[in-house]
Amino acid sequence: MSTVRTNKKKSISSALERFARLASLEESIFHVGDLANLWEIKDRNNLHTTLTRYCRRGLLHRLWKGMYAIKPIERLDPILLGFKALNSYGYLSCETTLYLAGIISQKPSAITFVGQENRRFKLGGNQYYCRKLKDLYLYNNFGVEIIDNIPRATVERAVADLSYYNKFSHLDFPKGVDWRKVRNIQKNLGYKIISK
Repeated sequence: MSTVRTNKKKSISSALERFARLASLEESIFHVGDLANLWEIKDRNNLHTTLTRYCRRGLLHRLWKGMYAIKPIERLDPILLGFKALNSYGYLSCETTLYLAGIISQKPSAITFVGQENRRFKLGGNQYYCRKLKDLYLYNNFGVEIIDNIPRATVERAVADLSYYNKFSHLDFPKGVDWRKVRNIQKNLGYKIISK
């Protein structure tokens, strides 16, 4: 009987230590690999069992295969959720950035990113679209800012990106765009320069 109590205390202590590590990161969404490294669990079966137990207890929430959160999906920021789901480099841009800035008035049907591959997916009731961008342009951070741990295009970078994909894109409030900055970004990146 004492062995069972000892094992149970070790298990609780281990779980508390693991979640203390998660809390210290100030992150809410994790990939399996992140958790394996953070918790120093090398055995895949042990990791799977641990994650299953934590999900059953409501300590973790499975978002989709290989992605977990410490909050239920409906309490997560949709932009952060999409960014983490990409699981590769990318940044928020194009229609979503321009809608949030009031440059286009119609809400896009999907939260839009620019990244390493074309992808459409749905997660947590949100639609996401990632447009593929050549590495030469993608990894040039000119006009990309980090806001709330998410790389986001400035309005001018978003206009340059959108014009890269469709030079006939319509903007509802073009006066809200600094066109000199757009041309500077296009020149810096090597995009074809468009006129207003």
